[in-house]
Amino acid sequence: MSATHLRLDFVNRPDDLNAALDRLETFLESAHASAKLTYTARLVLEELLTNTLKYGYDDRDAHPLRVDFRLGPPATLRIEDDGHPFDPTAQAPSVALDAAVEDRPIGGLGLHMVRAQTASLRYARHEGINRLDVVFLE
Repeated sequence: MSATHLRLDFVNRPDDLNAALDRLETFLESAHASAKLTYTARLVLEELLTNTLKYGYDDRDAHPLRVDFRLGPPATLRIEDDGHPFDPTAQAPSVALDAAVEDRPIGGLGLHMVRAQTASLRYARHEGINRLDVVFLE
């Protein structure tokens, strides 16, 4: 870890996810990042990794996850996992926020929030690894 870069390697277990989120928050606070970036980065990472843990695997085996966070400007985040292929920039359901709650399809709100809190998302899959690059708003 440098003063501007945090790399986290862990597995797809809820306790490891919580530890990774805490390490990100500690890193950002020690780097004197803004409260807004600290809040947004943790929220975005939690949403994306929770989706990976919940939907990315058909087994209960340990699967590696890697997170690279770089302070900017702009701040960036890269998540790598070996879960099912899933491109949140193209495959996520659209969200009709003006529809009645009972008329909305299940899912999609978290990814909608991620899109609203970030400048861009870019997805690629290479040799069985999902890679999602996130650029945060300034």
